[in-house]
Amino acid sequence: MITDQLMETYLPYDRLLDELTVKTGSSKAKVSAVLATTSCETFATNLLENKVSRTDTRFDPYYLMKHEGAKLKLIDRLKSELAGAGVEFQLLTEENGTLGRYDVVIITDGKKLTIQGGHRTIVVEIKASLGLDMAQIERCLLGGEPVLLVRIMTRQVTLLRPDDHTAFLSESVKDLAGKAQRLLDSRPILVPGYECRQCPVTTCPFKKYTKKPDRELVCMKPEEFEADLARFLRNLYPTVDKAVETILSELNIKETTSSSRQAG
Repeated sequence: MITDQLMETYLPYDRLLDELTVKTGSSKAKVSAVLATTSCETFATNLLENKVSRTDTRFDPYYLMKHEGAKLKLIDRLKSELAGAGVEFQLLTEENGTLGRYDVVIITDGKKLTIQGGHRTIVVEIKASLGLDMAQIERCLLGGEPVLLVRIMTRQVTLLRPDDHTAFLSESVKDLAGKAQRLLDSRPILVPGYECRQCPVTTCPFKKYTKKPDRELVCMKPEEFEADLARFLRNLYPTVDKAVETILSELNIKETTSSSRQAG
């Protein structure tokens, strides 16, 4: 849960997000994401008001398919554990359902995976490739629920609780609120840097953006792909088992099939 100390800082920021949503016509989720991931405030304004894309590149669907595959395997393993423990559960595709008679609800909404059981909720962030979106994790923590970070390629599973990171979240929200207020007041601070190559603002003195005739496809070399896929498959189930074990422990549900697999 969000502590009272953090709530005092967060609520004014949340109101600024609502005001920016009205001003720019962008969704609140996009406003929050742009503020958290953009350094130059002129670029941020352009992203929100003109609905431009951040990049001209397009990524090999392999990256998305790895994520979706890992999410499916985690859900399947969790379903097996819940069924084996005699736990009533339900799968939903949106966060508008209620627990009803079910002990556990698994919600898949886009890339987001949420597990609800009793009075507990866990947001599961699955990373099927190397790299880590700190801004996304921060946004999840600001939602007030524990975040289970699952990194398949490194076999790392860790549970982050908002109340363990109150100081960090409070300081970050202060800076985000300052940025949001400047955008509302139409006095963004110009920050030259790596974003200049992505920003199409023609009046900027630091403009480096050149639109490519065709969107560049980002993909791995054949030898890199072979090694990446082998590592993903090798790490997938050991990491999924760690994640499911953590989820069941957090929900106070005794393990069944995973523990017998590991014992055997």
